[in-house]
Amino acid sequence: MSTPWQVYKFGGSSLGTQGRLPLVLDLIASAAKEPSRLAVVVSALGDSTDWLISSARRAAAGDQSGADADLTRTHFLAVSTAKQVLDGAALSGFEDDVARLLNPIRRLVEGIGLVREVTPRSLDEVMSVGERISIALVARALTVRGLEAKAVDARDLVVTDDTPQNAIVDVAATGAALRSAAASWSGLPVITGFLGRSKTGHTTTLGRNGSDYTASLVAQALGAKHVTVWTDVPGVFTADPALVSDAYPVTRLTWFEALELAHFGTRMFHARTVVPLLESGATLTIRS
Repeated sequence: MSTPWQVYKFGGSSLGTQGRLPLVLDLIASAAKEPSRLAVVVSALGDSTDWLISSARRAAAGDQSGADADLTRTHFLAVSTAKQVLDGAALSGFEDDVARLLNPIRRLVEGIGLVREVTPRSLDEVMSVGERISIALVARALTVRGLEAKAVDARDLVVTDDTPQNAIVDVAATGAALRSAAASWSGLPVITGFLGRSKTGHTTTLGRNGSDYTASLVAQALGAKHVTVWTDVPGVFTADPALVSDAYPVTRLTWFEALELAHFGTRMFHARTVVPLLESGATLTIRS
């Protein structure tokens, strides 16, 4: 733990949009050469989370064929994205990973269809598979590139209450679990965003900006002084450039300015994300 850490976070569009995953892997490989150790937090590929939610809700409405179609879209995006960076045995192994992860979710969705009800807790379980597919893909692709990478399920580390969809994190217990796990990480951890597990053993999700929140919790626990959120927009603007023609990017913000923007609805910030970094003195950089 004496070597300093930095944290990279990649969102779904950075991973699931055609042609972007190779660039993500280049960025990670470059950062892995730096003196500081790197932890990577990833979201679900592209629109996978939306499709997973749709699958559960369609099943509850009695549309099992539509539910199956949404799961098939999730499967197809995972494999087609993998084909950009994997082939041969590595691709075959990842396809096995996807089947292993999705098969229990298919059974759960079938059960939702039988009872015609999707509970918030079962929806959390369905949603969780998107991030778990992402870490399997990114970790395997980095390994093929010669980096020692480890897929890390945040449900084993992020301790929450039982609130579904927007769980409250036990920061002290989560920090202790992260530090303990990090002591045994010999390679680069690729961590699911957005997910946790309650003290009673249920899968939970962290709500809006949940993957950014995971990245800030990892940084706080490991004493990282820098978090980089990679996104597909140029940065933080003075206003929504789609609405205000003369809006321009802001080069620097204080944490308190970021919190104020979060209060007024800026999607790039959330108070939960900002507070751990504010408390730990870390810097957040948003890069395109």
